[in-house]
Amino acid sequence: MCSSDLAAFAGLLADAAGDLGIPLRVRERARWAEVTARRRDAVLDLLVAIGAEGSALDVAEDEIVRSAREDANRRANFDTANLSRQVRAAREQLAAIAALEASGALEGLPPALRETAALRAANPEMALSELAEAAGVARPTLAARLRRIVDAAEPEPARRSRA
Repeated sequence: MCSSDLAAFAGLLADAAGDLGIPLRVRERARWAEVTARRRDAVLDLLVAIGAEGSALDVAEDEIVRSAREDANRRANFDTANLSRQVRAAREQLAAIAALEASGALEGLPPALRETAALRAANPEMALSELAEAAGVARPTLAARLRRIVDAAEPEPARRSRA
């Protein structure tokens, strides 16, 4: 079959699909012609129209598997990013608590901050919500206390530059 015959056949296929409401495009190459669809559902509709329901089901199944895989990857990436942030924050908090202990400044903090520091030091692996539950306070309250502990551990010039 020569390229002009292939192009004519591709055009015929695209026209027939167009009559059924299935948008297809024809691209002519040097030695062949391509019939393409922009949307996967157009391919599914064409397969059903020509009686290839089994192939249409295979394509639909592939789409479902691909979508599930993408969703799982997106969730895994989200969870990994959250865990990284939690670990980084816990390390910063533990370093601040250690610095305050070493300087003796921890004892000068208000009782609520000292209790929060002790709780974090005793439970470095806990997430913020778990710490808040253990402390019997709201999560934002505990987060604010931990921020105040970290701020208290920073040298005075660093605190001024952040304000």
